[in-house]
Amino acid sequence: MLLVEDNSINQQVARELLESFGLLVVIAEDGAVAVQQVQETDFDLVFMDVQMPVMDGYAATSAIRAKPEFEKLPIIAMTAHAMVGDRERCLAAGMDDYLSKPINPEALFAMLKRWLDGEVQQQQEMFSDGADEGITLPEQLPGIELAWGLQRVGGNRVLYIKLLGDFQRKYQRCCKVLTDYLEAGDTVSSRRYVHTLQGVAGNIGAKELQGAARKLEESIRQDDIQHQPPLIEQLCESANTVFEGLASCVSQWEKAGQEIEAGQEKGFISISEIGGILRKMFRLLQEGDSEAGLLLQPMAAFARTEPEIARQIDSLRGQIDDYEFDEALVTLNQIAGWLEIPLHRERVE
Repeated sequence: MLLVEDNSINQQVARELLESFGLLVVIAEDGAVAVQQVQETDFDLVFMDVQMPVMDGYAATSAIRAKPEFEKLPIIAMTAHAMVGDRERCLAAGMDDYLSKPINPEALFAMLKRWLDGEVQQQQEMFSDGADEGITLPEQLPGIELAWGLQRVGGNRVLYIKLLGDFQRKYQRCCKVLTDYLEAGDTVSSRRYVHTLQGVAGNIGAKELQGAARKLEESIRQDDIQHQPPLIEQLCESANTVFEGLASCVSQWEKAGQEIEAGQEKGFISISEIGGILRKMFRLLQEGDSEAGLLLQPMAAFARTEPEIARQIDSLRGQIDDYEFDEALVTLNQIAGWLEIPLHRERVE
C-alpha cells in the first residue's frame, strides 16, 4: 500500500502501525510523488494526507482519478482535520473514506478490514529485542500521555523514545516559529505549520498541545486575528510543559546511549561481527526501520581507528535520524565496500 505523508515523524508512526498489520508500505512525501508512484506500481490502497507542500491530497486524488484505470483504487483521507465539512470535502474530491489523525489503531484496523478484507492481520504488540536495555520511559511525563502514545507505535518502546527525541529537537521552537509567521502576516505558512504540529503532537500523546494547536488552526482558518493572541499563549504554555519535561528525559536517554556505547567499546569487535551488523542494518534499512541506527553503537570503537569509516558512519547516523533510508543504503554500501564485506542481498526497487 502507498502512504502519502510529508512529515517524517508521522510517516514513521503510520508505517509502524500499518506494518504491524502485515502490510508492505511505500511512502510518498507529497501528492506529486504519489501520482507518479501510483502509475509505476500496483497498490491495493492509498492513505492520502490532505495538507502537503508541492501538491496537496485533494489535487493528488483528482489527478489519480482522472485516469480510468485508477477509478476503483481505494484512497483513504488521513488528516488531522476534525472540522465540520472536512469529511465531505475529502469524499467530494474522490477519496473513498476518511481517517482522523492521530490514528487510533482499532479504527485503522477496522478501516483496513473494510477495504482489504482477507489481506490484513490482527495487530500484535511489537517490543524491542533488548537493544534499548538501560534506556527506559519514565512513569509520567508532563503534558504527554505515554501509554496512549506508546500504543500508537504498536508498543515499540525504542521507536517511541526516538520519536519523542525527534519531536523535542524539531518543534521546541514552535512558539517562536508560529509567532514570526503570524507577525509577518503569513497565514499560509502559519496554518500549515500549526496543522503539522497538531498531527505530530497527537501522535506522540501530547493531547493538550494538540488541542491548543487545533484551536489556533481554526482561528487562522477563519482569519480571526482578535482571538489569536490568547490562543498562541495557550499553545505556548502547553508546549513549554511538554518540552521542559522532554528536555531532561532526552538528556538521560542520550547519556544512557553513550554509556551503552562505552560499555560495548571495551570489547574487541571482529570484522566478521561487523559484517553481521552491516548485513542486519542493510535488511532493516530496506524495510524502512529506524532501529537500524541502534546498530551503529557497537561500531564506535572500530570507527575511531578508521577516520574514513568514522565520517561515513556520522553521515549514516544523520540519514537514519532523518528517515532518509535510500541515502542511508547508499552510504552503508560504501562502508561495506571499503571494508570488503559482502552484503549479499540486492535492494528491491
